[in-house]
Amino acid sequence: MLVPAPRSGRDLFEALRLYGPEPGPGKFLERLDFAGVSPRQIYYAIYGRLPSAPASRPQPGYNPRAHLRYLLQGEEFQKRLMVRVLESYPDKKRRLFVHIPKCAGSDFTSTMMKRTAAFNYRLTDRNWFTADKMLAAIRTLVENLAYADSIFVHGHVPLKQYINSGVVRFGDHTFSILRNPLDMVVSKLNHMLTRFVDDPELKDLDTQDWLRLVSHEKVKLAITSGDFRDLALEMLFTPDLMEVNPVCTHLGDGNAASARELCARADVEITHLDRYEEWLALRWGFATRHHNASRPYVTLDMLGENALHHAQALTDQDRIFVGMIQRTLKEANTCFVMGTQLAA
Repeated sequence: MLVPAPRSGRDLFEALRLYGPEPGPGKFLERLDFAGVSPRQIYYAIYGRLPSAPASRPQPGYNPRAHLRYLLQGEEFQKRLMVRVLESYPDKKRRLFVHIPKCAGSDFTSTMMKRTAAFNYRLTDRNWFTADKMLAAIRTLVENLAYADSIFVHGHVPLKQYINSGVVRFGDHTFSILRNPLDMVVSKLNHMLTRFVDDPELKDLDTQDWLRLVSHEKVKLAITSGDFRDLALEMLFTPDLMEVNPVCTHLGDGNAASARELCARADVEITHLDRYEEWLALRWGFATRHHNASRPYVTLDMLGENALHHAQALTDQDRIFVGMIQRTLKEANTCFVMGTQLAA
């Protein structure tokens, strides 16, 4: 039996339940009925908008199946995938996680993915997901959505991106986990060192990216000798490896004032790692598993006074914002604070 060719984003994603397991969309597209389908219909199903006038009229020999295949495998569809999925399922509550690196996000995500339908923001990045793997992942998402009342969005998506893309609605749940900013610096260093040790051939995307910024000789020496101090120092003082004020960058425009403003605007639920286990039990009903914990190869004390001063400079705005959150949590004797409580 042929399935009607999609007329909307919802139709498209539901049809993708038929995708795979063979690689490529060929077999999937053979199961769709393209009789009488126009370029406007294909374009609207993929992008959720009408095409320009010249693209609206079919040209001689127009093949709607080939057209759909071309757009499905295109970069624009993949880059806008988060928005297209969410707007195609307006009936599902959105749980939008602002995952700040090295703030227990991997631990939280690994458990949530087993409990509800989850959208991985990395699906929008062709460096991580080929078109074929992306479409196979959408199939799994859509299958899970049939039994879920919400969509959990995870990945390092800044709050500003959620807001600017129009996916934050009244009544949805936007939330984030914070941590002591200096501890985040050390955790980031230990995470990279752990990955280098676990990938000694340096074949994975993340280690290859970092290797372009640090000395290959120092990496090899650190792995073989077990002495990671020099490599850690080089990474700490490499600007493209260490993000400046990552908390305020993910929650605002890089400073404490903007993070406070955007969190209030989106009413972000915020907890701190000190109260993480209490928050997990109270708000989500599960316990931590400490997923993706890095090995403690270095500490700031080990790296010296200059390293401490540099780490403090990297986190000056984060320490202001996180300090404010910690004081608010302590004064209220609670495990989370809502963004509207931060409104000036």
